[in-house]
Order: sequence, then structure tokens, then C-alpha cells
Amino acid sequence: MILAQTFNLFVFHFWRGKEPFILLHIALAVVSGLQGLTGTIIPLTRIFLWHPAVSVVVINLMVQTFEYLQTLYSLILLSISVDRWLSVEFAVRYRAEVSKTKIRQTIAATVGLAVLLNLPASIVYWEPFTAFCNKPVAAFHLTLPFAAWKAITGPFILAVITVFQARLILIAVQRKLRQLKNHSRQIGISNNHGNNAGGVYVVQLIWSSLRASLIIILVGVISGLPRINPLPASASPVLVRILGLIPSVQHMYSPIVYLLFFPQYRAVLFRRCGNQFPFLGRNNGAPTAPTCSDRVAPSPVQMRQTPPELHECRTFSQRLTESPTLNQDYRPP
Repeated sequence: MILAQTFNLFVFHFWRGKEPFILLHIALAVVSGLQGLTGTIIPLTRIFLWHPAVSVVVINLMVQTFEYLQTLYSLILLSISVDRWLSVEFAVRYRAEVSKTKIRQTIAATVGLAVLLNLPASIVYWEPFTAFCNKPVAAFHLTLPFAAWKAITGPFILAVITVFQARLILIAVQRKLRQLKNHSRQIGISNNHGNNAGGVYVVQLIWSSLRASLIIILVGVISGLPRINPLPASASPVLVRILGLIPSVQHMYSPIVYLLFFPQYRAVLFRRCGNQFPFLGRNNGAPTAPTCSDRVAPSPVQMRQTPPELHECRTFSQRLTESPTLNQDYRPP
């Protein structure tokens, strides 16, 4: 977990001119790294020969800290979902008003909300379990208020994330299908029959824009399963350990998702590797990460929506500038 999030922070550090929403991904990486650090303190506390009272206090503190960070992680995921939904549903207004200051305020609000959600429960349920030397661990009895708190800090937040992501997916599919319909109509006019030569390409665009969100939702829901229905204390220790390790998956898979479905992230990494190791930076084929200002930086969705004609114009102008032959033949009017 710590290595994965350190890798993410390394890439984000060298991302120049990053858009405001990238700050949410940075906050997500920081929270995941802190959870990994918290998880390493608990076994170290058990290894060291401290006074039992000190060990109990430290372990309980780390458990409550891990619960707080887990709630904060879910809230930041919710913020990312809302941010991406706003960028699609209200694109013009979003681009005009979003800024890094507002994103920082959003992160601060999520930190405060996580404190409000976790602090009362951490005080009331300070000892979530009791360990014994001669009998199994006794977990805290799942009362109705405790179950309600678990539901609010876990499944409820995940359900809200799913709603926003479902709306975002619906908008993306509608727009891509509209592009598919318009493209088919243009091809039918040009060749007098409705053969959809570009249909496969458009369908690929649909899935390329949805895979990352679907993976994040799937991993988030699976990771939240242990919080929905905790196992009883009499359950198998192996099963308890397996379910306890499931939430850790969501803190380790993000670099793979970023590399596969985040072209700008991949471009920053390849460019940095190319600077340090020139033989690795050749022919990587990764697009150059944008270096834009706070408010006017184009989002990845807007970059993908750039008409092919503009790409052709840019390509021609670049060839015109770079090619001596074209420079000699071309004369401005």
C-alpha cells in the first residue's frame, strides 16, 4: 500500500500544470498511504515488549485512526465522483468556476465531515474488540446505533458514489451513441448507403471512457463488503483474515488503473523515465501531458472531444514547421 501510493505521489509531483481535479487524486493517494502506515504500526506494537496497557491504547488508537481514514477515503471517492459528474452534466459552468482553491476547500470539508462521522463513535466504541490469551477475540456487540454508524460510514457512501457514477456512465453512453448516429449519417450521405465504417471505433471510445469508473466502483463495493455484514466472533480465523485483507486491495490497485486508463498519468511517467533513462523514453507512444493553467486546462473528456479536423490542422502545422521542404515550398498569401 505504501509503495503503491508513493509511486502515485511521485508521478503526481512531476505532473506540471495539472488540472484542479488532480488534487483529489493526490488526496486519495495520501489517505491510502496513511492507512498503510497505520496498518504497519499495529503489528509492530505487538512485537515490541511494551507494557500491556500501552499496547492496548496504541492498538485501539490505530484501529480508530484506520476507521477514520477509511471513511475519509470513501468521502474523497465521493468527491471525485461528484466532480466528474459536474464536469460532464454542467460542462460550461464547471469549467468557468472550478479552481484549485475550491478543490482544496472541498478536501478540507471532507476531512471535517469524516471527523464528525467518526469522532463520536470512536469515543463511545473505543474498544471495538477485546483480545485474550486463552480464548478467541471478543468483538464488540453489534447494537443498533453501532450498526447504523457502520452503515452510514460504509455502504451509504458507496451507494451515493454508485448513483453519481451511474449517472455519469449514462451521460457518456448517450453522447457516444449520439456521435455514432451522426457519424453513420455522415457516412451514409457520402457513399449513398448507411454502412457504419466508424462504428467499431466509436464503441471502443465508449468502453475506454467507462472502464476506469467501472473498475473503481467494483473494487470499492467489494472492499466495502466486510463493513456491510461483519463476521461473528465465532467465524473461522482464516475467513476473518481474508475479509480483513479485502479493503487493502483498493489501496494497491490504483497505479495499475492510472497506467491503463489515464493517458496523462502515463505520459508524465514515460516523460520522467525518458529524462532519467533516455533509452526508455524512445518510441513510447504516450501523449504529452497538458501543461495548462488553473481554470482553462482542458479536461480529458474535452481533449477526446476535439474534432479530427483540428488534429489534422495541428499535425499539418507541425509538419510545416518541422519540415524544411515544406517550409521552402509554402508561401503565405
